[in-house]
This record gives sequence, C-alpha cells and structure tokens, in this order.
Amino acid sequence: MFDAKWQEDELGNEFTAIRSALADRRIFGFICGSTFQLESITKADRSFHVAESRPVVSFEGFKNIDGKVHVHFSMGPNNSRHPGVPDQQMIKLDASFDHGVMLIDGNSWFGLPNPSNQIGRNHFVSLTSVERELKEFRQNEMFSFFLDLGVGKRQFDDLVEEFETRYGWPVGVGGWEILKLASSNAERKKIARAVAEWCDSEIVAAHYGYANDAVCSLDYARASKRSVFDPTHRKLVTERFGVRFISVPELAMQFFN
Repeated sequence: MFDAKWQEDELGNEFTAIRSALADRRIFGFICGSTFQLESITKADRSFHVAESRPVVSFEGFKNIDGKVHVHFSMGPNNSRHPGVPDQQMIKLDASFDHGVMLIDGNSWFGLPNPSNQIGRNHFVSLTSVERELKEFRQNEMFSFFLDLGVGKRQFDDLVEEFETRYGWPVGVGGWEILKLASSNAERKKIARAVAEWCDSEIVAAHYGYANDAVCSLDYARASKRSVFDPTHRKLVTERFGVRFISVPELAMQFFN
C-alpha cells in the first residue's frame, strides 16, 4: 500500500525506484480512501471537522406501491462540508494516480464527508458484490482485532469517553460532537493524534480486506508505542492474519537491479 507522500523528491533514489516500478506496472499501489478522507484535513482543523460530522437526510418524495404509500429519502454525509484536499496534497495524489495507484475503501463512517468533488469513484478499485462482502468481512475482522488490542480507533473512542467524563453531556451535544469542546491547543493536538492512530488501523485493515501483498509505510511508531505500527503489534498482526509489513528500502531494493 503506497502513501501519497512518497512522491517527495528529497526522499531519494529509493523512491525513484518505486515510482519507476509503479509506472512500469511491475507493482501496483493502493491508498486507503477513508484514511486520506481524514488525513487530508489539516491537523489544525481535524478536531473540529470530526466533531462536526453528521449525516444529511434528503427527502425524495412519496411513491405508491401496491396501494401503500412509501416515503423515500436518502441519508449520507454532507460532502460540501469537507474543506477540500490542500493543493500540495492534491499534487502528490494526482502524481500517484498518474503512476497507476488506486484508492481502496476503508470502513464507512456515517457522516464523515468526502472530498468527492476532487476524487471520483473512478479512482477506486472496483469490486463485485461477492468480492465486497468478503472484503468487508476480512476488514471488520481485523478492525475488531485492533479494538481488542487497544490501538487504532480504540484510542479515538477512549478520547471521546475522556471528554464525556470531563465535560458531561451539554444539551444538544452527542457522540463525536463532544470533541468540539476542546478548549486548548494541547487537547486539539491530542484529538489529531488519536485520529492519526485511527487512520493507521484503517490502512492495515483495508490492505487485509483487499488481500494485497504487503503494507509499506513510513510510519515506524516512534511517537507512540500504543500504535498499530509498533513492532510488537506488527508481529501480532502478521502472526494472526499473515500480513506482510515491508520497509521502503526493502521494497525499493527489489527494483534496483
């Protein structure tokens, strides 16, 4: 799975080799769409964005079916609320698309908007209904494993509970909205870090769901031992699910010859 930020030129010859292999279709790269959906939001805005996520209900009319009146409506995220992918990130993402990289679906989080005006479904891997069912089963299996380990989205959920304990339940506030009560930069940074850890679990679970060959990331969990990418957790994931983690140099060395 390939991170869009690997397009940075200053990262050296290792990335030149990987880009060349992608362009020649010797390898195929994938970016987790739901992770990009969250991490395309700047860290300064991420806490507010997540806290304000809520679905939109659209009334579509009535239909008479066999003498019974049916109310038709749709419910989903308000994509107009997504602030959009920053220009520099979009340049890197477009470069990834030019090299044949595709997006893969993570979990569907009700209410979280997408930058759909910038990224169409044509950039996502297409699955049959049977393939999607299997993908979602595998994905949910691993996601639950991460929750049990106390990493990934569990850190975000724990933070929501921490805010609930601290602030109670003000009138009109529910669910993730409690995070908008963050009153300091330290709290907002804590939310941004929890979202980042959530995204890491999305990346690995999506890889496993799509049965890709390897997970390759620049994340070495240096900032937090309570991380999906911590060596101990990588080992557990490999033993339980057979997931192969590969470093950037290890991947690049396959294409230097």
